[in-house]
Amino acid sequence: MAFSPNSLAVKELETASVVAAAPFPVGVAIGYDSVIAAPGKAVRGISKVAAKSGDCVAIVTEGEAVAQIGAAVPEMGMPLKANAAGQLVPASPTDSVIGRSITTATSAGQYIVVYITREK
Repeated sequence: MAFSPNSLAVKELETASVVAAAPFPVGVAIGYDSVIAAPGKAVRGISKVAAKSGDCVAIVTEGEAVAQIGAAVPEMGMPLKANAAGQLVPASPTDSVIGRSITTATSAGQYIVVYITREK
């Protein structure tokens, strides 16, 4: 089931504040350089709100987060990685995993609840 980014409460265990180095939307993977995380780059967390360049905003770094997906996520517990837009997509066994799906969705652009795990 897909959600809007602000439609439900999640159990965030840890958040961090970042100054956006470039604009980004809500629910995407953010790297340690405070921009959308490129595939293969280390992910610091998931954006809680949309940001313009220079905005100080919160990201979820541990626990549950609402994330935008870039492809169907048909099963709960699926390992997820970031695509070039920072959306989460199903990961292969060799990918660095950002988190696992708690809810499911059928198409790109929808929002799901994920649990941030940072698996290798």
